[in-house]
Amino acid sequence: MEDAQVNLLAIIIAAAAYFGLGGLWYSKKVFGNLFMREAGMKEMKVDKTKLIGEAVIGIVIAAILALLMNLSDFVTIGGGLKIGFLSWLGFSATTQICGVLWGKVTLKMFYINAGFLLVAYLIMGAIIGAIG
Repeated sequence: MEDAQVNLLAIIIAAAAYFGLGGLWYSKKVFGNLFMREAGMKEMKVDKTKLIGEAVIGIVIAAILALLMNLSDFVTIGGGLKIGFLSWLGFSATTQICGVLWGKVTLKMFYINAGFLLVAYLIMGAIIGAIG
């Protein structure tokens, strides 16, 4: 297997988009109130550790998407959308639905979290594909 080269700038921008989308998605103006109600929370407490963790998660996801796109020679916006969707479907959606099947995760909570990841993966893939 050849060494796949990834664009560090694309990874950083895609990770920043993930982070920003998360802030918007889980805000009270979008899905934050529903998320808190489904999670049994009265308020959402955000601390620096959680924010750093989310930033790291965004970087890891962006790096893996970039690597998959390069290995499959899909480094275009369309390729990023395809790899983003397939990654979400094959890994995120399937593992998140386990919480509904076996745990106490409601379908609403699944839709909120899996929906965020779907949109995030699509945006990140498109950014990586656009920047190369």
